[in-house]
Amino acid sequence: LSRSIALHNEERFRKVYRSMSSEAAYRYNAQEVGRRSLKGEALGYLTETGKAEHVQVALQQLKFANNMTDEIAALMALRDHEGSEREQAFDHFYQKWKKESLVMNKWLVAQAASSAAGGLERIKRIMKDPVFNINNPNKVASLIMAFGRNNQVQFHALDGAAYRFFADLVMDIDTRNPSLSSRIVSIFNQWKRFDPKRQALMKAELERIVAKAGISAGVFEIASKALK
Repeated sequence: LSRSIALHNEERFRKVYRSMSSEAAYRYNAQEVGRRSLKGEALGYLTETGKAEHVQVALQQLKFANNMTDEIAALMALRDHEGSEREQAFDHFYQKWKKESLVMNKWLVAQAASSAAGGLERIKRIMKDPVFNINNPNKVASLIMAFGRNNQVQFHALDGAAYRFFADLVMDIDTRNPSLSSRIVSIFNQWKRFDPKRQALMKAELERIVAKAGISAGVFEIASKALK
């Protein structure tokens, strides 16, 4: 749907993007916040067309932005792109901000939401990176939970691998942080809204969690209620 809208209105989005762009020094006020927001939306639709010219504009915006709003907008615009520019964008942002923990949470969210191929393997790889900490609830929310909630394509892949991964993660984290594992397992709450095959896959993981000896009361309650 987004791509259809983007292709049909490409010239409109191009004009909006250009009119909202400015080389003036960064200012924080309602008008400038609105301008940057609209500019980011237009850029997102332009990159949805898949055309190289717009992808390059997004990459240049990311590299030369003088504010975080424009940087994040460009990163999000490129997150689903199946090409080298996507990796360039994420690497550039990583190298620039890797020592800033709160900023890197935005990088984690963008990675989690990317529909680009290999989503689950990408999540597993990032979990080994120093910017992630499995015992930090904010990091888990930014990467793990954002993947489950926001990545409809990769999380709900028909092989069920992401479901198994999440169930294993719930049971592992539950041994150290039951409160956090309860938040993660709640992602399965909407399983009945999906097609029969995905329903069966998610239900099987919920049943596996409920059956685990020693599972915390919070996780057991959420998972068992979801099964009813």
